[in-house]
Order: sequence, then structure tokens, then C-alpha cells
Amino acid sequence: MMPLQTLQWLLACTALAFAVLASSLAGNDLQDERCPECLADSPPSVQLLQQQIQLSRGANSLLAGPAGSIKGNKSSSAPDVEDSLSAARTLRVALDGCNGLECLRRYVQMPDPAYSWTDTSRRIHGTVGGISWTGAVISLTSQRWLSGEVTPDVWKHALVIISPHGGTTTDTTHGWCTLYVAFGFYGSANQPVETVDETDPNILAAAQISVATSAASAVLFNVPAEWLTFAGDPSQPKIEDAEMAYSWARFAGLSKPPGTAEGDGVLPDDWQPMPERIPELAMTKAVVRAMDTITAFSSMEAGKPAAATQLPQLGGVPLTRFTLFGSSKRGAVCWHAAAVDERVRAIVPLVRSLNLRAFANRSLSCLGGLTATAGDYYKAGIFGSFMHSRQADFFFNVTDPISYASVYAGLPKYIISASNDDFFVPDHTRVWWDAMPGPKWNLMLPNSPHIVSGDQFVALTPTISAFVRHVMMGAKEAQAIDTTDTAGTSFANVLPRLDWQISQQTGSITARLLRAADGTSIEPKSVLLWQATTCDGRRRDFRLKNSDVGWACFKCGFPTASGCSNHAVRWSSTQLPEVSAGSRSWLASVEVPRDGRWQAFFIAFNFVGNLSLSTEVSVVPDTFPFRGCNQKNGCNGKGLVLDEEDEEEEGTR
Repeated sequence: MMPLQTLQWLLACTALAFAVLASSLAGNDLQDERCPECLADSPPSVQLLQQQIQLSRGANSLLAGPAGSIKGNKSSSAPDVEDSLSAARTLRVALDGCNGLECLRRYVQMPDPAYSWTDTSRRIHGTVGGISWTGAVISLTSQRWLSGEVTPDVWKHALVIISPHGGTTTDTTHGWCTLYVAFGFYGSANQPVETVDETDPNILAAAQISVATSAASAVLFNVPAEWLTFAGDPSQPKIEDAEMAYSWARFAGLSKPPGTAEGDGVLPDDWQPMPERIPELAMTKAVVRAMDTITAFSSMEAGKPAAATQLPQLGGVPLTRFTLFGSSKRGAVCWHAAAVDERVRAIVPLVRSLNLRAFANRSLSCLGGLTATAGDYYKAGIFGSFMHSRQADFFFNVTDPISYASVYAGLPKYIISASNDDFFVPDHTRVWWDAMPGPKWNLMLPNSPHIVSGDQFVALTPTISAFVRHVMMGAKEAQAIDTTDTAGTSFANVLPRLDWQISQQTGSITARLLRAADGTSIEPKSVLLWQATTCDGRRRDFRLKNSDVGWACFKCGFPTASGCSNHAVRWSSTQLPEVSAGSRSWLASVEVPRDGRWQAFFIAFNFVGNLSLSTEVSVVPDTFPFRGCNQKNGCNGKGLVLDEEDEEEEGTR
């Protein structure tokens, strides 16, 4: 016989699913679909929804309420297989007919009985610049994903909530938390939650931000859930890009019958969207549930006497305002979470492009094929017929933030890119920057490969901390002056306002530091022109690592175990003076190489307090060696994804 709690949960989920459909058709929110008293003993995920945690941006968003009133912090009993299958069916109903951002919203809003969290009672400690910090290790289960199709289907995460010592909470830091969605497997079957410790560089990076901002921070691991085995390919568990690529292909229904061209796949004629198979939805839900957990945990800590807590800076009130940051696929999830949850007040996405189809075409036109780092997606057939299919239309409408750029108006965004990224060409912003509303700031990191690990983040904590401090200061000012456009109005007076134009004729960059409405300004302590030149005229290629062999490698670098180290594309800098004293304008131009190579450059601004900003990258000449190269024609056969048979030919070019 079905337990009463399970029956209550199923009834609640079913009611919510039909409410979602009805609200979608009627254009209304779920504000009338509430029954707190009938779900008092339900799992926290259901209670959080009933308590109106914010899950959408815009005028009709659900109003935030404190999560601290939740009784308990985990489900009284684990859902069984019947629960899981029923939940999957209910989710399918809830997502039926959705499109674009609405799919993301519905998935995150859908209660999940698997959601739970437990304070492990483990505390980790450290010091930054003589200031101590303490981290509480939380075991978080965010959801079940694709029960019966994926093993394990339960997403578990380590969540470390960090509090600095030795200061006092101010109005500026009140209720703020910087949440770092980090690369790391803590919470997976291979790395239990309890194994995370204070020496992990991701923890160190978050602790440095916490101390620098005098506010709480947190680190969320295992997003996406790693080491997953798919029923359709049980040969070995998948992680990272292999997991993402396989999931994308599975969503599209891609198959590879005998005779299918390498890098392509066959799409079904009778395809129907199953958006729950898109891993970005589950990743977003994991981040939102982490914020729910941080709010609930901080509520419990806030109620303790000062002598009873090791986390003194959690603030006395629940943590309900968040800055999110992460890199690559975890940078993308920062965009997604911000689109569905108003508790996100700023984002710092690193090394992730938007408008991905346009970016892919630009990258192929520069390089003549796919880089080795795209190998998993190439093998899955993502860059074949899929890219021009109705499946791709649906997929990118859901996952590409440029498809719903308007929801980010007013949200502070600090975009950080790597000049020698293995995945993204340095001028990738040219295909999406202008379409993204402000406020927004850009930073290009010279001589940096793709950013993944905590060690790289540790080096970035000074400038990220400076941005977070400005965000908190701006929010305080906005509250004081009571403006309607709080982010846009207040941040104009707090963060430097950098504007630039890139000439279509010459590629020159004109940059200006604008004054605030009250005439005040922030002066840079240095302005630098950074520039780099490609190895040769074969490819518009600024990667530090490529697949060249033989002379093609030795003329610009040297071979390593992971490929060719292309030192010829290292960036150098020179001081760049103002156009005229006091003009607050700078002009950068470089000579077009006469030997067929390409030169890239940008202007970087460094300010007191460790904040750094830059313009976008300009490349001269603005020509493409493989113009017209796209996913359909395959460019140079296999492009840059090489096998042993290709190496000799590639090395002699």
C-alpha cells in the first residue's frame, strides 16, 4: 500500500503539473496554486515551492519568502522506484508543450521528492591574509534525473558554505553569498562528500572571496553529476563533455547506422521533444536547490547564539542574495539560473560563448575544422546534421541565453574570457555581445588557456572579489535611493563604465571611460594594449595547444604529450596613453601583418582595488581562411580532429 507521504507528494506534483499547463495557456503564474497546510510533512522541495521561493525573473515573479521556516532538512523516507517513475511521468506532463526559457522554468519549479540536504557536522578551516574562515560541509541531493535511463539517477553534491571571521556584518554584506559552481567530483560515487577539505583550490578560491568581501561564499561540486552510465551505452560511465555530448545527441534522437559519415548522425522523422533529457535543465535545478539549501542552512545558523556557531558572518538573516560564478559549462549554468531565479543578483560566467551556432560557424571559419577539445561532440554527431535541424532549434531556444537575452536586462554581468582558449576563439563575443542588454562588463585574460581548475580561479579571486564588492555596494545604494531600475541606475555610479567601438574598416578600437550621471568617475591606474600574432597564415588560430606535428609544430613551439605547445601566440603588452590628457578616451590600432598572419589586440584597464576590465578583441585583417566552412560541408574533411593517419599530412603543410 502506498505510504501517505508518497500519496501526498504525488497528488501535489500532479496538481502542480496541471497548474503549470493551465498557467501556460492562460498566461498566469502559479500564485493561486498554494496549499501550505496540506503539505506540512512533505519533502523540503515541495515546501520550498509552497513558500514562494523566487523562480522567475520579471514582473510576475513569485515573491521570495524565508526558507528558514522549513521543519527539518531532509525527507523522512527515500522515494522508491514507484515514486521515481511517477515523478518522471508527472514531469513529462509538466514539460509537455513547453518551449525556450519556459522549459527551464517549469523543470526547476517542479518539486522533486529526492531533494534533501544534511549538515555533515564537518567543519573545515583556514586563513587568508591572517583572517580565519570556517566552512560547513553539506551533503546535498538536488534531484533525480532520468530514472530508468541513467545510473545513478540521483544527483548528489558536496556544498561547502564558508564564513569569514574577524569582522562585522554590514548593511552592504547583509544576506549576500557568492556561490561558486566548481569543477570537481565531490558527491559522486567516486568521491564522497566527506572527502572535500580545506586544501582543495576551489575551496581556497571561495574562501579568498569570502574574506575579501566580508560576506559568505559557497562552493557547489558535481555539476553536472559525474560518472553517469546511460542505458543506451553501458560500456563505461561518462563525465564532463562525453556526458554532455551523449545527452545532447540522445535528446535529438541521433543514431549512427552503418555507413553514417564520421562526425554526423541520422535524425528521426517522428521526433518529439523530451526536454527533460537536456542536462542543462538538471544542472540549473542543482544550482537553484543549492541556493535553497544555503538559505535554509543560514536561517538555522542565524537563530543560534553567537557562542554556538562557528559561522559568525552568515549574518543574522537568511542568505537570499547571490552572485554566481563558474567556468565553461558551469559558466553557462550561471546564465540559466539567473534567468529563472531572482535571488541571483549578479553573475560572473567564465570562458563560455553565447549564440553557439553563430560562434561555431565563426570558429570553423577561423580554424577550418573542429578542435580536439570538441572531439566528444564531433563523435556524437553534434556538428553534423543536428546543427541545422528542428531538434537544434528547440535545443538552443532552451539552452542558449541569447534566445531570451531580454530577461538579463538589469542583471550585472562580468564576462571573463581567455585569450588562448582551447575551445573559444578570442573574438567570440563579436557574435553576441551587442545583443545582450546591460549592465555588463568584459575582461579578457592574456596568455590564458581555457579556465577549469581551482588553481586558475585562485589567481582570479582579486578581480572577482572587487566586482562582488561593487555589486554589494551598488545594491545598497539602489536601496537607499529607491530607484525602479536598481541595478542599472546604481551600478552606473559604482562600477567604471567602459564603452568601446571596433572599426569595421580598420579594426581599430576606440575606448571611453564614461562619467556617472553625477559627474563622478573612477580613474584607471594603468591602461595597456595587449596584442598577439598567429603562428602562420594557415589558420586564424590563437590557441596555446593545437594538434600540429613535425615542422608545423616546431616552427612555432614544441611538441608535448598533450599536443603542440604553440608559444608563438603569446600576448605582449605596452602602455597605451590617452588620446589627449583628460579625454578619458584611448585609441588602439595595429599594423596588418604583411606575411598573411593575423594579429589580435584589446585594451585592458586596471583600477585601484584590483578590478580589471577590457574591451572586446579585434583581429586584423578581419578575414577568414575558411570562410563558408560550416557543419554541413565539413570543411577540411575531419578538420582539426586528427587521427594518426592525418598527422603526417598535417605536419607537412
